[in-house]
Amino acid sequence: MSRNFNVHKRRAYGEATLKLAIESVREKKLNVTDAAQRYEIPRQTLDDKIKSKHLGKYGKKTALSTEDEKLLADYTKSESKSAIF
Repeated sequence: MSRNFNVHKRRAYGEATLKLAIESVREKKLNVTDAAQRYEIPRQTLDDKIKSKHLGKYGKKTALSTEDEKLLADYTKSESKSAIF
């Protein structure tokens, strides 16, 4: 017996399409709902972008800086080469 899971597909819309949709709403050519349907962008996503919500990066900040991470990686590689198993 197989299980059916609801798989959410990500919609494929580009940055250019998103800008066109935002521009058409700001210039009052279309409302948010109509622009979302025409450009195939989720309505809430388009509304959030127009209202400038969620502009920052998602997720936690990294514990190490890029430089520290590279140093740790290089150290780990050099130690693993000299290790005796």
